Amino acid sequence: MTRRRGGIRRAVAAVAVAVSSAACIQPPDDAFGGSPHAVPDADAGSRDGDGWWRAADGNGTADAAAGEDKGSDLGGPGRWVEHVFRPEGAAAVDIAILADLSGSMDAERPWLPERLAGLIAELASPEDADGDGWPDRAPVASIHVGIASADMGTGGFRVTTCGNSDRGHDGCFLRDSDDRAGCGTDLPAFLSFSGAEELATAAERFEAFHSCVALPRVQQCGFEQQLKSIVRAVGAQAEEGGCNEGFLRPDAALILLVVTDENDGSVLPDHPEIFDERRGDLGFLNIRCYLHPELLENVVGYAVDILRLKPPERRDRLAVGFITGIPADAPLCAGSGETLDRCLDVTMMEERIDPGDPTGLVPACRTSTGMAFPGRRLVELAQLLGPTAWVDSVCDADWTDTFRALADRVRAGLELPESTGCVDDLDVPFDAESCRADCSLVETLEDDRPCAFDASCPAAWCPPPPPDLENIDRLEPCRDPWTHGECVPLERDLGVAFDERWRPHRRCLVRQAPRDPFAWRCGEPLADGWTFAPAGWSPRGCDEVQLAIGVSGAPLIDSGSAAALRCRAR
Repeated sequence: MTRRRGGIRRAVAAVAVAVSSAACIQPPDDAFGGSPHAVPDADAGSRDGDGWWRAADGNGTADAAAGEDKGSDLGGPGRWVEHVFRPEGAAAVDIAILADLSGSMDAERPWLPERLAGLIAELASPEDADGDGWPDRAPVASIHVGIASADMGTGGFRVTTCGNSDRGHDGCFLRDSDDRAGCGTDLPAFLSFSGAEELATAAERFEAFHSCVALPRVQQCGFEQQLKSIVRAVGAQAEEGGCNEGFLRPDAALILLVVTDENDGSVLPDHPEIFDERRGDLGFLNIRCYLHPELLENVVGYAVDILRLKPPERRDRLAVGFITGIPADAPLCAGSGETLDRCLDVTMMEERIDPGDPTGLVPACRTSTGMAFPGRRLVELAQLLGPTAWVDSVCDADWTDTFRALADRVRAGLELPESTGCVDDLDVPFDAESCRADCSLVETLEDDRPCAFDASCPAAWCPPPPPDLENIDRLEPCRDPWTHGECVPLERDLGVAFDERWRPHRRCLVRQAPRDPFAWRCGEPLADGWTFAPAGWSPRGCDEVQLAIGVSGAPLIDSGSAAALRCRAR
């Protein structure tokens, strides 16, 4: 069976389970009896214990018992009961990348876009390493990503390779290009991806964008202030009126990633003399940060600034990665910030002047294309951030573990794997003898692409889609044309509906998974599909709907879709 890749923060039986609020659609008017873009009024309801929006009357968009007409698709007054819920948060991630584009990274610059695209791919379209047709990790539903440089100016002093001596790029995401073929000149401050179609190509588009804004900068400022830049990028510059306005979303997870081959050199604002090339008493310009650490910002302040980006109760939605100068073969220096206590004691992490070059330091690691110097301040910051941070070597040929660690941390914070929901007030008609609920689950896709292909029961074996959803529980069965036996696809085409902007949305009838009536509490599903457990059976003590693919537990509803559970009124 071929399944779409998708993810859902929390799949709940409802008239509209909004899987992604950044990329999400509301169900079409004729499907669910409400505006596809309506947002609940603060006085029209409240959030239940699970954080889902509940209408004030406790009966969704309509009260079936009262006999209200819910639209032509619903088959007349009182026929169906349905409820509206909305997730409190969103499966969205904001990613700010600090890419060191100084001259020392010239050799790495051509392949850097491709390498960094791996983080986008890990979040947007994770791999299917076990070959079961489903991604090994749940993809997110929406991504913002911006790229900053380490250029924060040189205190007004003229320094070779530093174009803007006053402020540099000042934490603004890079958006200028040299207008090469395919780049253009009117580039956005950051990229935004949402919905299955955009996320499928997000890594490729990010790579192209990175190449356009970063590769032309052959002579980036060689005085790197990495921490000052990235904190400003997601701090003051992300606020209203800032150059990165709109980048941060309150409910989104946040990933900060610093990629550099040199130690941080964020200078205190009242010590611009460190940039003055005429100050021979301060030593060679290239090693002044090493010679005069008292002129640099304290990393403790940056730890406080970074942790303040998320409130304590949402700190698990924050992840910080440092791909920097550490020995590629030193396990004491790679991994979570809480495991790096002995890293700075490693010999190659000691900062010392190179005996063969008094203007430079001894590198922490080397590759066939270059070298990197001890990133001590970045490791110190990772230690302060603890489990929020992850460190890897810029000399390492593979950063997959780092990208996966960052992605897994924010996934856990967003609760992406969870795909169950309590529906206590839905009064689901359930027959324990047949292990079936007298309900139908309809998925409304974000576009008009086909429903998920099921080789055991292809769409060609099914009658044409019905004209409406009035009798979706009484459809003519699908049949094998050779045996004439009945079959039930995982998703059956119910046709296309249009929202108020005349955008098409395919509707699919999702199969209720068969179970064993002779097993204890009907046992495990015998096939993929949704299931229902009454409160007495559910470990959560509530009427519960499970929307997951078989034993893998992968979400059944596609990222960016909406889902509706419709039950006969009792």
